Amino acid sequence: MQNTSLYEMSPADNVLYFPNNVDVRLCPKNGMSTLKELYRIHRGHDEYIGRAGRLDKVRKEGDQFDIPFRKDSFRLAVRRDPIDRFKSACEYIVANQARHIRRGRGNELPSLDSDIEKVIISMEDGSVKNNHFYTQSWYMGVPEDYDIVVDISELNRLLVLINESSALGLSADRLNIHDNASTMKVYDGIMTADQIARINTLYEKDFRRGWCKIDDRI
Repeated sequence: MQNTSLYEMSPADNVLYFPNNVDVRLCPKNGMSTLKELYRIHRGHDEYIGRAGRLDKVRKEGDQFDIPFRKDSFRLAVRRDPIDRFKSACEYIVANQARHIRRGRGNELPSLDSDIEKVIISMEDGSVKNNHFYTQSWYMGVPEDYDIVVDISELNRLLVLINESSALGLSADRLNIHDNASTMKVYDGIMTADQIARINTLYEKDFRRGWCKIDDRI
């Protein structure tokens, strides 16, 4: 695998520190771009805070016995149905390959077949690997580690909660943030029951831990 250490997020730094000791955990395809945009607006930065910046803050402010959180922080996270998240990851990778190449990060995203069956096979045999496919469990541990976990469908409500609990003072218009949703839908077809079952197996840990729709936890 190519070296993506400069760009690949890890559980050591996938957190945003908001005022009033509010810690928001990040996970690819779980509203991450929206949450980073909220933090950017709050800080008045021109660009998103990167991994190096987040890691530096964790080293300075994090509780060494509970990395990456701060001590006694109010902890928030977003969960997403693993099937929907898998398809969203596929769409993101296909849609963003050209942009990554322009930025000199062409090897960071794998080439995916347009046939979802072949993509699933490549996941099962390990020939395709990418951090957008990593489990929610790897990025965020267990839901019980958090004070509040919301489904991605409730992301707008989460922004309001962060704004109020952190006393950001942002107007409703500033909270109207467009997520980094892929408009091109290569994998918009209906998957077979067998394909869904196989993806469920790949993400069994997320279903067991509760990083899914509440009724789908096993």
